[in-house]
Amino acid sequence: MKRTLHDFFTSTTTTSKSRKVQNDATPTCPTVVDSTTTTDTANEDNSTSTSASTSASTDTAANERKSSVQERFGPWNDEECKSLLKNLFDESKSFHSCFICKDAYCTGLSKETLSKFPGYKKFNHKWLNRSNWWLCFVETEGMYCLVCKKHHIKHPHNQREVFAATPSIRFKLDAITTHNNSSLHAAALQTEMIQKVSYFHQEVTKKSEVETSVLEGVFSTAYYLMKSFIANRQLLPLLNFIEKIFHVEDLKYFNHRSAECQSEIFMTLGETMKKSLLSDVKKSPAFGILTDEVCDISVTENLMTFIQYYNSTSESVCTQFLSCQNILSEFSSANADAITKLILSELKDDDLDVLKFEGFSSDGAAVMVGKRAGVATLLKAENPSLINVHCVCHRLALSCTDSNESINYIKTIETLLRQLWQLFENSPKKMAVYLKTQKQLKEISMGEKATKIVSKRLKKACRTRWLSLEASVRAVHGDYEAILHTLSILDQSRDAAATGLMKKMKSIKFLGTLYIMRDILPVLADLSKHFQKDSLNFSDIRPSINLAKDKLKKLLEEETPMQSLQTDIDSFSDMCRDQA
Repeated sequence: MKRTLHDFFTSTTTTSKSRKVQNDATPTCPTVVDSTTTTDTANEDNSTSTSASTSASTDTAANERKSSVQERFGPWNDEECKSLLKNLFDESKSFHSCFICKDAYCTGLSKETLSKFPGYKKFNHKWLNRSNWWLCFVETEGMYCLVCKKHHIKHPHNQREVFAATPSIRFKLDAITTHNNSSLHAAALQTEMIQKVSYFHQEVTKKSEVETSVLEGVFSTAYYLMKSFIANRQLLPLLNFIEKIFHVEDLKYFNHRSAECQSEIFMTLGETMKKSLLSDVKKSPAFGILTDEVCDISVTENLMTFIQYYNSTSESVCTQFLSCQNILSEFSSANADAITKLILSELKDDDLDVLKFEGFSSDGAAVMVGKRAGVATLLKAENPSLINVHCVCHRLALSCTDSNESINYIKTIETLLRQLWQLFENSPKKMAVYLKTQKQLKEISMGEKATKIVSKRLKKACRTRWLSLEASVRAVHGDYEAILHTLSILDQSRDAAATGLMKKMKSIKFLGTLYIMRDILPVLADLSKHFQKDSLNFSDIRPSINLAKDKLKKLLEEETPMQSLQTDIDSFSDMCRDQA
């Protein structure tokens, strides 16, 4: 419930919260008079002030003070009254006030209203003057009081809300004068004046004003964390940092800081993004699903699903994250039947038409592409036009791995590279020796930043990930001399692992194989990168494979790796001869 000042200050006035009015708490209010009476009174006041004046300067100062007082209408000024009128009354209705009619040159009610409601002719438009600044007349309804309507004033005995929630239809000057002098109207003015000077009310008002902008800022910050792959628990520290360093004081009004609220913020963002995604997917004539099983840090087996579709707005093919489902929460094992049911239930929950489900891509595992009971086969039973696609990147990696089965020494190279990486990665001391050796051999005399750039670290080799294997071979080939020197230093300290690696890496067979892999793996890596693009046309697959095969044949025919090895050996021999 929205809090008001009445939550902090008690009053005997009966408002929307049924409070009563103190009859003796009646502040001074402007007296309601007719326009002719106002003129006579003003003339008398002017003559009195003129006779009492002692000098022209005194008269001028008095007139200035009087005009400045006339700029205020109760607790508000002219602009505040206009703003209050817009907030309290529906703009689609026609209403009259001294603040609006003056600017619009309005002098009476509309002819249409007077013809439908002849009794409204009793209302004198001249009553809407500066003395009756609080009075507002709404056509087809009646007279309202700005102050009483804002504070929802009710009569303490009969709960009447005349001039507040209920319009007054007693179109007589006496009715206006009576309300102006009433204790209800005075109590409403008193409440407004208290709110003007109340710190608590100012804080509540300020919080209400900035509530939307603060929430927008917090949600934008949470969205930034999500897009930057930063842990969601960093939301509060980041908000505190922004509040203190950038002096965003409005953030102090954000009170939803509990763990449940933070979780709800991220869930709301996810649901909103998913609604936008599904809206675009439903406009697409067809869509495809990419799915695979993954195990997260909590050792939970999840089914990660991505969806690919044509975005009519951007006129491009898009691939977006769709869902992450816990497989074992509902099923005993991650078999084909369980995966199929999870995919179909997700499509049903998202209100996606199964007949538009035209493509299914997986890693090619037996549970996914089995001919009899694989996921692809079960999905085709729901949509016979479904096209099953074995991920081309996985097929490339598997084919390269299978081609190495007949060459045992390639497996040995992969094992040596992985052991070499583990030797330095698991020991900061050995890594420091390796980096120091690099600097000495290259005679580096640079700043710290430049040294870090030139001093390279080894990469982990994985036989099913050709990008990582290519990076590992490139790193070892580029720093082969530094690696042997480092292993030699570690061998002197009787490091068994370093001794074994040095013996195998010093052989010409290892060095020759390293040169061959240095030239072959970039070709396979470029092909893998081409297949890993966001969108790939099927017509590009065969030409890309043929191009890679032509490059490999050229390396075989020209014996480029062996020529590079012979050149480096001759260069090293010449250098040793010159030193001798």
